[in-house]
Amino acid sequence: MGETREALFAALGAKSFWRWPAEGFELGSDSAKATLRGLQLHDFRTGLDRWLKVSAKCADRSTATRMAYFHGFSRGGRSCRDSSTSAVPTAAAASQAAGVTCARPGCSKPPWNGAQGEYCGKSCRDSSTSAAPTAAAASQAGASCVPATQQQKAQGPHRVRRFDSVKQQFQKSWNTGSPPQIRAIFKIHASSAVATAYHSKCSSIGPMAAHGNGSKLANQQRRFHGTRQSCAFSGQPCTNPGCRACSIIRGGFQIKHLSANTQNRGAFGPGHYTSAKSSTAKGYGNVLIVTIVAVGITDVVQDPTSAPLPPGRHSRVANKSTGNDELMVPGDDQMLPSYLVLF
Repeated sequence: MGETREALFAALGAKSFWRWPAEGFELGSDSAKATLRGLQLHDFRTGLDRWLKVSAKCADRSTATRMAYFHGFSRGGRSCRDSSTSAVPTAAAASQAAGVTCARPGCSKPPWNGAQGEYCGKSCRDSSTSAAPTAAAASQAGASCVPATQQQKAQGPHRVRRFDSVKQQFQKSWNTGSPPQIRAIFKIHASSAVATAYHSKCSSIGPMAAHGNGSKLANQQRRFHGTRQSCAFSGQPCTNPGCRACSIIRGGFQIKHLSANTQNRGAFGPGHYTSAKSSTAKGYGNVLIVTIVAVGITDVVQDPTSAPLPPGRHSRVANKSTGNDELMVPGDDQMLPSYLVLF
């Protein structure tokens, strides 16, 4: 069992055969549980069982080839692939049932990992990227949204719990009367460039004591950011630069757009602002973006200030006399858009 487990861990770290989900964890993580969660597997036993089935069917293949099957790629030979697919369910099968298709226009195959905005395999991916996209297009490649209800049906009970927790967090943190009725919640799949930059920043900040239910790596917290959406959003982000919500979905948070909607550069320093209170964030726009923030070590203040963060601090928390808090982070790479809440 020990050798098999180590083989699985080693394969999970094989970067050349890895396409990491936007919401996953960084490569080379010491946490097997976090790694398997990034694969959308429920637990270690599920992942190990799947690895054993693939290994048994492809015993004469290399670890890299078996890892490719583990991720749902059709690589290494038709007979081995066909004989193993019936025993090894893939995320692609779930996405096909949910109607999610390859990101290349005209291809109706399911994505290799079941995620909206991904390709079915190498051929579609390479044919789509061979046109040498611009830097802006490359940074936004893969960014997409999917209704949270569709996401949870495709990916199981653990996604249902996560979707429900967003609604609960919104309702419980609303502190000015009754909260407005939520019309829809969309899961945001950030572009690979945005996700990679965020996870790299978390790694550079490092592990530490986390506040509340946050993650110990970089003290990550889930908070609300209010912004404006000017389009009739139906699941696909528009390309209007004036639609701030869609711009965030496509290219992440960008400090160059600071104060574009409110003309307010921030009373506690220039940066990206979020709040633990949904009611506070809602006051800044007509939609909310639920954001994962790499908070790190905070500089706590009560009064407005434009001073830069002290050395060794990664963010600033403003504890207002009203009881509402606001969090400011200076870096684009400290914000990962996760859900879009419409009213």
